[in-house]
Amino acid sequence: MDTPIDTPTTPPLRLRPAQEAILAYRSGRMAVSAVPGSGKTFTLSLLAAQLIADGRVDTANSQQVLVVTFLNASVDTFRARIRRRLLEMGLPDTGFDVRTLHSLSLIHI
Repeated sequence: MDTPIDTPTTPPLRLRPAQEAILAYRSGRMAVSAVPGSGKTFTLSLLAAQLIADGRVDTANSQQVLVVTFLNASVDTFRARIRRRLLEMGLPDTGFDVRTLHSLSLIHI
């Protein structure tokens, strides 16, 4: 059964059960593996914005949601979607970082 998610300025979103399970995430590491077109980017973008909006990320103390993906094109898509969702909720577009696996590795080398 699809569950709607309402925000003050956007129509309700219809989520599949697997997407609902991802959005129920509360803490720790998470990996999502699925086939192309299954809604990974959409769902994880919602989750990142939700974590920030719910105050589970302390942006005042430089905490961030880190999204790691494989493709550079996905980085741009994630950033745009998270940013758009935060702005739709009337929040500043801060508190998240999106990187490729390779760029994250370079930071630690």
